[in-house]
Amino acid sequence: MRPGRRFTKDEILRRRERVADLYCRGRTQTQISAEVGVSQRQVSDDLQKVRAWWLESTLRNFDALKAEQLARLDQIEREAWAAWERSIGTHRVEKAEKRSGGSADLTIASVTKEERAGNPKFLELVGSCVSKRCEILGLAAPVKGPPPIPVDVVSARERLAAELARIRERQLPAPVDTELNTEIIEAEAETVQ
Repeated sequence: MRPGRRFTKDEILRRRERVADLYCRGRTQTQISAEVGVSQRQVSDDLQKVRAWWLESTLRNFDALKAEQLARLDQIEREAWAAWERSIGTHRVEKAEKRSGGSADLTIASVTKEERAGNPKFLELVGSCVSKRCEILGLAAPVKGPPPIPVDVVSARERLAAELARIRERQLPAPVDTELNTEIIEAEAETVQ
């Protein structure tokens, strides 16, 4: 490709796809520029555009995935509320009992009505849905607990002490020759008089 040549939008898109592919394969900008036939500066600009596309695409995909999960939670919550409503109130309970006796088996059936306050499992499920929704939306407060990675306190303390000693060594002024300083001060005092 000649320098100063105008590229069509399709050529630019194809070039950026090629630049992105080579970049993902671990090539340097100089290697990419030689292979694609544009300047290193152009490769740098193309990579900047490609990174912006990647970020935009990731955000869009993330938002779509979030919306999908929230819709699933909404459905589960609706079903849990409906099941809760069905579990409240008067319910017909049928029981059958089989008794053996003498020459024939006897089955005794009974029907009773029970008042129920509602199955708490459904409310637990609703609460779980609310909690998950808050988590997805970033409304949940961070949970305090032990650090996720165990810390070796002794070696961390030793590394910190070594680092502090190195910093102190860099910050200390060089030793001052007091005799030389006295001579300089006296010489300055004589010129002032």
